[in-house]
Amino acid sequence: MASRSLVFSILAVLVLATLAAGCRAAYTPVRPLVHETVTLGSHSVPYAVSIPPGHRAGKRWPVILFLHGFGERGDDGVTQTQGFGGFLRRNIDRFPCLVVMPQMPRSYVRWSGVMNDLALKALDDGVRKYHGDRRRLYLTGCSMGGGGCWRIAALHPHLFAAVMPLCGHTEPAAQAAALKSLPIWVFHGAADPLVPVRYSREMVRAIRREGGTKIRYTEYPGVGHDCWDPTYSDPKVIAWLLSQKR
Repeated sequence: MASRSLVFSILAVLVLATLAAGCRAAYTPVRPLVHETVTLGSHSVPYAVSIPPGHRAGKRWPVILFLHGFGERGDDGVTQTQGFGGFLRRNIDRFPCLVVMPQMPRSYVRWSGVMNDLALKALDDGVRKYHGDRRRLYLTGCSMGGGGCWRIAALHPHLFAAVMPLCGHTEPAAQAAALKSLPIWVFHGAADPLVPVRYSREMVRAIRREGGTKIRYTEYPGVGHDCWDPTYSDPKVIAWLLSQKR
């Protein structure tokens, strides 16, 4: 297992860092972005909050927590907003919600442990400061962030109204039982060379064996690692996510 994780990390550096560099070159601001920082012990991470049009204090807003991929790590507080931010910018009316986007330092290689604790602290901070609705908290992420979605959701299954992991590494034996009652929509490209599609297939089967009836699975034939393009561009997907409530 350790050797596969190392191979995954090396491949991710080569491929996802290149994708992130391309995003940086084309970056333009999404919507109003507020930049914040959260601290836990000796660890701090920046995070950004995307503010929806018409935002006001008298209303409680749905909140998406987005976990970025390997190539968007850093400490500038901006790079992690560029990939998902493109979908927000192009489809602004489909996202009538807050989007909280924490950024992982380059010294870490996956969303787990203190990084997940900091991501949840950023979510809580954003909810308190920008009038989020705690009955409508959503979790999504791609690649390394998709793996983080599985870990966070398994540890906190009652926190989120729905979870949407994309092309993430999974641990079915450790996670499936905790996730059986949570609305989940999983996405993966059938031709993914970085995170084999078997991870999502095995997790979906494991959750269904546990009695889970709220899990959906979309697999894109011929699509590689970048399954986020067809997923986040699909208005039906975002509408489903934001329709879920606790």
